[in-house]
Amino acid sequence: MIIYSIPLVVLSCLTFLESRNNRLSFIKNKYLYFLTFLLLTFFIGFRNEIGCDWDGYFENFLSVNLKSWNSLFIQNNIRELGNQIYDIGYTLIIKILSYKFNFHITILVLSIFFTAPLFIFCAQAKRRYLALTISYPYFFVVVGMGLIRQSIAISFLMLCIIFISNKSLNKFLLFNIFSSLFHFSAVIFSS
Repeated sequence: MIIYSIPLVVLSCLTFLESRNNRLSFIKNKYLYFLTFLLLTFFIGFRNEIGCDWDGYFENFLSVNLKSWNSLFIQNNIRELGNQIYDIGYTLIIKILSYKFNFHITILVLSIFFTAPLFIFCAQAKRRYLALTISYPYFFVVVGMGLIRQSIAISFLMLCIIFISNKSLNKFLLFNIFSSLFHFSAVIFSS
């Protein structure tokens, strides 16, 4: 369990350096921010059997891998896969990645879909490392490492917040649609 403290300690140190009003320009460096992005993406993406839905997502991966495109999107009327409900965007990515990659690489790719919008959202804040530090205990550890589809949908909704605050309605609607492709409950945000 101590491994979960490492990113929090790193983020806390970056937050402390960010709060100092001295001449530390390296803290505002975009390469350091990208390195932090890679650290947290790999931390989430290379987990093994961590998360409440790990077994369900693994069974879903195997099921999608074995089914044809026709049976995934036409015969099952897009929503039903076995006895469980899965969303179009998630199923599409899983099917494409299942041709060349195993489940663990798929989790790594999906973690990029989760962390990239979050880092874009936090970059808009005045103190981006503080925003990341605050979001780490719950959003990274609980949501990001557990609920894959829901975490991606929430991250895309964070981009929607940026676009609606910038009065960019077209981008807001586009990313709201992307969000609902990963988890249908994201449609609620569009109302």
